[in-house]
Amino acid sequence: MGLYVNIIKRLNQFDLRVELDLNNGLTGLMGASGSGKSMTLKAIAGIEEPDSGRIVLDGKVLFDSEAKVNLSPQARKVGYLFQSYALFPNMNVLENILCGLQAKGLAEAEAKQKAQGLIEKFKLQGLEASYPLQLSGGQKQRVALARLLAAEPEVILLDEPFS
Repeated sequence: MGLYVNIIKRLNQFDLRVELDLNNGLTGLMGASGSGKSMTLKAIAGIEEPDSGRIVLDGKVLFDSEAKVNLSPQARKVGYLFQSYALFPNMNVLENILCGLQAKGLAEAEAKQKAQGLIEKFKLQGLEASYPLQLSGGQKQRVALARLLAAEPEVILLDEPFS
């Protein structure tokens, strides 16, 4: 699995310039608060659009400013876990996980079966009807991970995974 990133994103305080060429394995981005780590991850995931440059994942062009390519987040097969988990507050645990499965276009019965498997895998049994406000921080994190993995992404980006 290869990831190539060579982008520029103009921000209020500075121009963020990122160049990465990664092959397999785990990579950590480290830097001071406000240095552009989250913005870089969001650009790779397609949540933010760079001003220029190119992002290629396993030979598939996700973004190329010159060729006018900018795949939607759904088309990128990149899982992004927000620092705040970004659970839908009006959806319970089961619905939050199903959201990731329904994005894949699965039939309802198959989606529910897979969601139940993820609920068991992440030890969320008994919490299916609970809403995010009723969950502990660790439970929210596990729901967010289950939802992310439900979509079977090719790459997983974790923003502040140890927070």
